[in-house]
Amino acid sequence: MTDTGGNPLALIELASHLGAEQLAGVAPMPEPLPVSRLLEEHFRQSVAALPPDTRTLLLLMAAAPTDDMAVVWHAVGVLGLLATCAVAAVEAGIWPDAW
Repeated sequence: MTDTGGNPLALIELASHLGAEQLAGVAPMPEPLPVSRLLEEHFRQSVAALPPDTRTLLLLMAAAPTDDMAVVWHAVGVLGLLATCAVAAVEAGIWPDAW
């Protein structure tokens, strides 16, 4: 579905908020699709449930250049965080396990 940008999580979230007729394709889809707000709330709740060190790591990642993980890991060290703080984010599906 192009409206979800190909995001599998967006499809899952959207499907959980559609009626049976919409899922069967006999009723029109809502306009606009309620994906953005749902995804934002999903990730807000997911991140809020993480340990503080993991949340700090995610904040570092959001602030750093996307192609420079060395900057992130340097900041992790400067802040005295352990690299294992990434595990909770991986387990929550927020961070890919290929890091």
